[in-house]
Amino acid sequence: MKIHVNGKDHDLSFGPRVALPDLANAGTGNRTRSLPFLSSHARKLTHRPAAEEWQPHQAQGDQSTEWWNLTATVGDPAGARYFLSWTVTHPGRRHLGQLPPQMVAQIKPGQDLYTCRFTLISYQASIRTAGIPTMFVMNDHEVWDEKASTLRLRDAQHEHECAWSFDGERMDLTVNSPTLEANLKMQGGSRVIWADDQPGAQGFAQDRADAGNNFSYSLPRLRIAGSITYTDERGKPTPVDISGSGWADRQWGDLPADQDW
Repeated sequence: MKIHVNGKDHDLSFGPRVALPDLANAGTGNRTRSLPFLSSHARKLTHRPAAEEWQPHQAQGDQSTEWWNLTATVGDPAGARYFLSWTVTHPGRRHLGQLPPQMVAQIKPGQDLYTCRFTLISYQASIRTAGIPTMFVMNDHEVWDEKASTLRLRDAQHEHECAWSFDGERMDLTVNSPTLEANLKMQGGSRVIWADDQPGAQGFAQDRADAGNNFSYSLPRLRIAGSITYTDERGKPTPVDISGSGWADRQWGDLPADQDW
């Protein structure tokens, strides 16, 4: 199964198709935001500020999917250059049909699945790391920290954790896992580019094939500083101080469940 982000295909998971539990009508107490909408009067998109739209969105149907993505080019003090990306995906219910049955069985009413993928490439440092997706089964009310404006993911053993905040200007990303640690601080998030697919509908894009609605924005000029620690081919943790620039994308909406992305 693939998810298409920024013109690239990202593997999400592998496994046979399975029947999913019927959780659509389960009471979850989910306080996440619903999709923006078009005003019936002015036909203008009513969306919230980018910082508010950072939080998870309430599914409008079983095809509703969303993701957060960071891509960056950074350098270390020795002059080596790196490309890195970090993607968090919250797939819709119908998109879970290609997951292994044992993973689907873990998802109970009031819970959702999130996946994360890390990529790090540096030809100068002979690094090419594409992490296997980490999967988190989360209680809906634990994903979003409203006071800190932070997306929080962790597994039951606390071996893998991710915290990603955005306050409208500053963005912090912290990742802790056995094979990766990252602590990135970013500034410049006040410059927002909303999708511009239709006049008067800022942030809104409609799929002509199936009439699905999507909303997105980008933060194109992030200044990044921090550190990463990755596990090299010999299994040795390697810390690197980095700085550079990056681009963050936030997108949510309906995606067909019967296509490869």
